[in-house]
Amino acid sequence: MSPLRQRMIQLMQLKRFSPKTQQSYAKAVAGLAEYYHRSPDKLSEAAIHDYLRHLAKERNLSWSTCNVAASAMMFFYNEVLADWEIYLKIPKRKTPKRLPEVLSKEEVE
Repeated sequence: MSPLRQRMIQLMQLKRFSPKTQQSYAKAVAGLAEYYHRSPDKLSEAAIHDYLRHLAKERNLSWSTCNVAASAMMFFYNEVLADWEIYLKIPKRKTPKRLPEVLSKEEVE
């Protein structure tokens, strides 16, 4: 395990992230590193934005999956690499509101 990944996991544990969130965030940052074949601390802000666009447009992932990836990137770059020269600001997309399904009178009976 790389020192950066270990530090990220330790910080998530310290902040009491759920085990599933820890796993999702670690997987998202690992995906970024794998996409560029470089350590994530060597990437620019533009590269991170391009990767997130790649997830949404080319891989056509759901908005919630992209939101998890964006949150993972913000945590990694803003918390784990707090001394990094770029402060990553990525706006989160709001959860779409769904209307409840209305049942007919026959369905209620």
